[in-house]
Amino acid sequence: MRSLLVLVALGVVAACGSQSSSNTCPALANGQTCTHDTDCCSGYCQLEGNVSACQDKPKIAPQCIAQQGYCTQDRNCCDGLCQNNLCFGTPPPIGSCYELGSSCAQASDCCSGNCEPDVDTVYVCVDPGRPADGGACLPGGAMCGAASDCCTAVCAMNVCGGGTGGGTSCGASGATCRYGTDCCSIQCVKTASGSLQCK
Repeated sequence: MRSLLVLVALGVVAACGSQSSSNTCPALANGQTCTHDTDCCSGYCQLEGNVSACQDKPKIAPQCIAQQGYCTQDRNCCDGLCQNNLCFGTPPPIGSCYELGSSCAQASDCCSGNCEPDVDTVYVCVDPGRPADGGACLPGGAMCGAASDCCTAVCAMNVCGGGTGGGTSCGASGATCRYGTDCCSIQCVKTASGSLQCK
C-alpha cells in the first residue's frame, strides 16, 4: 500500500511538471511577423528593411533609422518618433511651428495646422485651405498648374515655390527661409519671435 501511494504521488508531481512546461507564451514566437516588441514572446521585434520578425534581443542594438526611413515603432528611429511607418525628428520647439513645405509628423507641428503626405509619402505642412482628403501635393521646384497643386501653396510660372531643398543652394540651420523646401533640413521654423529660419 505504501509503495502504491509513493507511485501515485510521483505521478502527480510528474503530471504537474509536464503541465507547466506545456504552457505557451500567448504572444508570437521567434520568426513570426510582428510590429511592436510587445507582440513577441521574446519581447523584441527586429526590423529588417520593410519587414520585421520576432527575435531574441541582440547583445548590441541595431543601427537606428534616420528621418523619413521606414519604421514600425519609436525604438527603430534615431530621433525616437515613428508615425505612419516613417521616422521623424523632434517636433518644433514650444512656441514655434513649421512653415509650409516643412516635413512634419502631425498637424499640430505646422503653423497651418495641416500635415499631409506629398508625392513621396513624406508628410509636409500644407496650406490649411487644402482639402483633408489625403490628396498629394507637389514639393518646391515641381511643375504645377495652380497654387493648390503645391505643398507651399505658391505656383509661379508653372513651378511650385520654395526651392527644392537638399541641394547645394539649400539653407543651413539658422538661415532665413520662407518655406520648408528652402532648407537643407526641409524644416522652416517660425520662432516665438515670429522670424523664419531653417532648423
